[in-house]
Amino acid sequence: MAKRRRGFDRRPPARSPAPAGGRGLRLAAPGLIVIAVVAVAAVAVALGGGPGATPTPSTGGVGSGTPLAAAASPTIGPEASVGIPCEPTERIDYHVHAHLNIRIDGELQLIPAGIGILPTCFSWLHTHVDSGIIHVEAPAERDFTLGEFFDVWGRPLSATQVGDRAVGPGESMFVFVDREPYSGDPRAVVLRDLEAIEIQVGPAALEPLPYTFPADFE
Repeated sequence: MAKRRRGFDRRPPARSPAPAGGRGLRLAAPGLIVIAVVAVAAVAVALGGGPGATPTPSTGGVGSGTPLAAAASPTIGPEASVGIPCEPTERIDYHVHAHLNIRIDGELQLIPAGIGILPTCFSWLHTHVDSGIIHVEAPAERDFTLGEFFDVWGRPLSATQVGDRAVGPGESMFVFVDREPYSGDPRAVVLRDLEAIEIQVGPAALEPLPYTFPADFE
């Protein structure tokens, strides 16, 4: 049997209610059944849905930090300008996750939920919650970059600017990939599976923050 290639079908496993009909189980009252169905549906939404899910921007998350100046309204640029399609359903033939931290003067910024998710479509690059996890979900494998994610977000990224925050006098931008210094164009960082990216703006580089992906993503 061929070994599954890393980065494919990496979606977190769906949560399903325990099968009915087991020994010693009793049928719940109709009202309780309705409550259980609603609870299961809520869990599915929180997990971002499954293949073919209806686009629903998430408003919750587990992240922390201060919203980046230009990050208050998750959005997506016109497809023609960003070059990343936005489709009616999620495409998970190629499915990887990268994590992004942004620190301005040492303060962690919030990466909002719902980037790349519109009422009618999912971008191939998007966020479900405000944890900083970037979902790459596409019909085929190719290199997607941090610059493309910022284009979908509708925010600038260059060697001298991240969002609305430009590098000021006496400051520099520092980029780390898996906690190692990265000296190239920050837009060119490739989003790889279980990769941790950190962008800092300040007078000196700080030790990048460690990040451990949740067990469902491993």
